Amino acid sequence: MNAAMVTLLTGMVDSIDSQMVSAEVNTLGVQNEIMIFPVNIFPCSINEGDSFYISYENGLPKIGCGSPE
Repeated sequence: MNAAMVTLLTGMVDSIDSQMVSAEVNTLGVQNEIMIFPVNIFPCSINEGDSFYISYENGLPKIGCGSPE
């Protein structure tokens, strides 16, 4: 992880249809939240059960696949 990147949220894909992803996202609270994302915002091919993270890097939000390094 580079010094300019901060991981804000981590998540796991619950289900995928042709255009939308339903995911459980850890919002650093007591329980996970269900969130819906467009498929095309993921920079990789995703499947049910895959992990991802949302970070803030150089002033911009970024979605990464897998676990943050």
